[in-house]
Amino acid sequence: MDTTRHLVILGVAGSDAHAVANHLIAMHLREHGYDVVNLGVCTPLTEFADAVDAHPEAEAVIIGSLNGHAYADLRDLPALRAAGRLARPVILGGNLSVGSHKADDVHDRLRALGVDHILENPYELPLVLDLLRAATPGATRRAKKRNARTRTGTRAAHLQGTGTRAAHQGTGTRAAGQRGSRTAVGSRG
Repeated sequence: MDTTRHLVILGVAGSDAHAVANHLIAMHLREHGYDVVNLGVCTPLTEFADAVDAHPEAEAVIIGSLNGHAYADLRDLPALRAAGRLARPVILGGNLSVGSHKADDVHDRLRALGVDHILENPYELPLVLDLLRAATPGATRRAKKRNARTRTGTRAAHLQGTGTRAAHQGTGTRAAGQRGSRTAVGSRG
């Protein structure tokens, strides 16, 4: 039996302030044995990249978008990936475009930006994450080695205020005019 804790990074796209689904998904993942770095709502892609830098053991980046502006919020994904950032599978879910009638090419356009997996149902997340892990044998072991080498430098820098909210604890919600703090690694129990 695999008793290794698996870490994922979760957040809501930059222009989206829908917090309830985010918290429910985090709870669901924790119930399935995942540690979750929950960046909360209105999270720019650069903050997802900063969280991956701070947590190199992360297996995936999960982005929710309920306001229908996923494409606009993820338009910088190709540039970040080209710069070597966000080098993890990106999983996207929610209401991905505006309007009740969805264009046929929404998923194609998002995949062209670099989204690896698009989910219709958040309860599919544990299965998709398990399949990703199975498809990359040794990935967890390599991530642990990387984490051991970089934990002191990278994490310490982020904890000293380089701008990543993943290093700070909080509720994941924001008051008007305030950036707010984030929930760091959470686990069951």
